[in-house]
Amino acid sequence: MPTGVYQRPGRKPSIMKPCERCGTPFKLYHSARVRRRFCSLKCKGAADTEESMVKFTCPQCGKEEILQRGVAARKRYCSSKCWHAAANVKTGYIGRQGYRRISVNGRRDVPEHRYVMEQHLGRALFPGEIVHHKNGDRADNRIENLELWSRKDPPGQRVQDQIEYSRALLRRYNVDIGAPTVSEMISGIAGLV
Repeated sequence: MPTGVYQRPGRKPSIMKPCERCGTPFKLYHSARVRRRFCSLKCKGAADTEESMVKFTCPQCGKEEILQRGVAARKRYCSSKCWHAAANVKTGYIGRQGYRRISVNGRRDVPEHRYVMEQHLGRALFPGEIVHHKNGDRADNRIENLELWSRKDPPGQRVQDQIEYSRALLRRYNVDIGAPTVSEMISGIAGLV
């Protein structure tokens, strides 16, 4: 069928236009000249599918897939395995005291700030160690915002017990203190009086 303008008596002219997908010419009437681009709904659907394909990259494993635009917009991970791997670190909730709590390696409800400090130190926290938020925001668990503190002894301790506790604390953190001199002992006791 040749491409050209055809006009019946008493009607508006129609033209023959090639389909943008398959190239088959089709008759295009005056009212639809601007809107129609394809010869059939089959060609339109196939072209819409081809145009809407986008590349999706999984943020956990880096695997790439070609998906339809709408599917790729809703999809977050390539598989449930990647979702669970990401969820072990990223999911959590804010507890009653305002600290973010997460689930890590099967342990339930671990305070995130303590977990971050343990990962930074490469060891578990000792009893009596607490993690302090420098800016006061309990949900801000960046290592730059955290510092390791040791709880103070409860009030009413004997001086000898406090000295022994201090020595044990220094040994725990591998600080060589040596033996105190007599003058250090006298100045320490004088400071308490």
